[in-house]
Amino acid sequence: SYDFSVYHKIADIGGGQGSFLATILQRYPSLTGLLFEQPSVLKDAQKFLTQQGVINRCELVGGDFLETLPTCAEIYVVKNTLNDWDDQNSITLLNNCRHAMATTGRLLVIQRILSPSSSLNSEILNLNKFLVRPAGVRIRTEEEIHKLFQATGFQLNRIISSGTELNIVEGVPVN
Repeated sequence: SYDFSVYHKIADIGGGQGSFLATILQRYPSLTGLLFEQPSVLKDAQKFLTQQGVINRCELVGGDFLETLPTCAEIYVVKNTLNDWDDQNSITLLNNCRHAMATTGRLLVIQRILSPSSSLNSEILNLNKFLVRPAGVRIRTEEEIHKLFQATGFQLNRIISSGTELNIVEGVPVN
């Protein structure tokens, strides 16, 4: 649902074992990737990315995305992550993305977004998040994501439907 062909390097922030990154790299053979994840996850990620045939185009970097991020990619992807964090930690993560990227970079936040006319299903999803996660964690609306972007030096450029329950929210740095 997103054209990565204009980029050379993608950074998947908090990307787990790298399944999303592997899918993108398989589809775009000229692209290289960086998987940024907790060090304890990287051994399994290396094995998985090797099995997927893309490890030769991947850099694995361990760390804490609430502290700092590598400054090597043109596009930073945060998939299914913001909904797991309260506003303060989400702002920290997005600030770190903003500081890591060039002024021509892009940020993709890929996650569920509640519509203004949210259904009972959306309310149940938020209740589920509330029951299993700390206070402040929830599925956000487009307006709430827009506010997070504004607070962290991004402009919400567009929202792309992926054809699934996930949306692709593209942010561009504001100078």
